[in-house]
Amino acid sequence: MRLRRAGTASRGPLNADVRCHLSRVSTAIGLCTLTASAVFSIWIMLQGAGGTFRWSWFYPWVLSPYVAFGILCVKLAHRSSTSRRAALVAAVIVSVISVYAYVNAMLVDVSSTSALIFVFMPLYLFIGGFAVFGVSMLISRFLGSRSDT
Repeated sequence: MRLRRAGTASRGPLNADVRCHLSRVSTAIGLCTLTASAVFSIWIMLQGAGGTFRWSWFYPWVLSPYVAFGILCVKLAHRSSTSRRAALVAAVIVSVISVYAYVNAMLVDVSSTSALIFVFMPLYLFIGGFAVFGVSMLISRFLGSRSDT
């Protein structure tokens, strides 16, 4: 007879279905927040340009962090819950920080150098977002290993 530790659930089909559903939900939340932030970023760029669209290579540059974190969310959707959770946290934090920074630079504290936010913010989002992803992975693994003992 094989004994189970108290508090551990069997890995039956219900748990597999729940895990699959949670991976879809977390991926959807991450993609929705990233998409909304990307649309908002383009809208705020257009507002800064006087409402007219003229092609510039800044558009792909501004959208690149959202695309990168969207790919990260999709690629890690069916991996461990640790990586899925870390990708979701990174996607939400990247979205919230970018919207706050763009609103603050373009609508609140407007100056002659406000448009520089579109040059530097994507770089900061890449560095900070992947740092948040790494820290979230470490915290999730640490908390996961602590709950197993």
